[in-house]
Amino acid sequence: MKVGRGAGRRQRLSGILLGQRGHCTSNKVEVFGVSRSRIGKFMVHVMRSQDWSDASGSTDFSSGWRSWVGNWSSSQTWTWTPAEATLTLVDSQQELPDMLAPQLYDVVADTAEPPHTAHT
Repeated sequence: MKVGRGAGRRQRLSGILLGQRGHCTSNKVEVFGVSRSRIGKFMVHVMRSQDWSDASGSTDFSSGWRSWVGNWSSSQTWTWTPAEATLTLVDSQQELPDMLAPQLYDVVADTAEPPHTAHT
């Protein structure tokens, strides 16, 4: 997986994916993934796409391409931040609720426990 700003650097890890959740807005995408490592630690991988915004604060262009017709000005201003990815290792499942959305935490909590087996 990639970790860091921009292109990032490759980090090789081994684990089992327990859950993943994405969220997007008109300007960016965030993807959270949680895995359990071979030694039992939890890995939280967060990928954020580049983010941009129109610095004028105008909402004229939020309704689709037709709103752009006739507004091709050479005087444009915007803000841009590069994409980034982070990897956080935590020792126990109790540390995860503060880092994850409740929906993702519920999925991870369900899949992190060993499966129940019926004894006959």
